[in-house]
Amino acid sequence: MQTAKQFSVSLVNKPGRLADLLATLSKEKVGLRALTVMDSGERGTLRMVPDDFALASEILDRINIRFDADGATRIDHFWHSNLHLAHLRE
Repeated sequence: MQTAKQFSVSLVNKPGRLADLLATLSKEKVGLRALTVMDSGERGTLRMVPDDFALASEILDRINIRFDADGATRIDHFWHSNLHLAHLRE
């Protein structure tokens, strides 16, 4: 399996916070290959795989958003292939 670098960001759970972050990344021409959000009351955890990890990291630093970075399994074109979930075990 191939891997990609992903960010984990903890955000205050209030209207507009996620939209502001995504708008900033978009304005700087950072695309996302994957995005998940988990709500846990007052805070939410955003996990994202940017198409340009170095640029996204620089932007998050510049706008004072703390993050953790780690690897994530990468599956290209999962929805457009005949790949079945059983193949993920290989």
